[in-house]
Amino acid sequence: MRYSVWLAVLLFGCTSKSPQVKPTEDGRYTVTAETMSQASNGAAVARHETVKIADKFCAKKERAANTETFEDKTTSLSYVSTLIFTCR
Repeated sequence: MRYSVWLAVLLFGCTSKSPQVKPTEDGRYTVTAETMSQASNGAAVARHETVKIADKFCAKKERAANTETFEDKTTSLSYVSTLIFTCR
């Protein structure tokens, strides 16, 4: 029983739903974040999350994130924001 619990923790605990930075063909990057909040600041929260992720990504390359555009979408349950950026 103890081993099956550890196995479940290893299998399910290691999966991540955190947003991933994806490169584009033209040398830019995209990252998408979603917030399940329907509060009036939900879009701002999703945008803030994408900017934090872009900053951390570029900092690993000893560069700064340069925001180009946001693409925001609203569903009935959440706000989704996609950031397109470069590292300068």
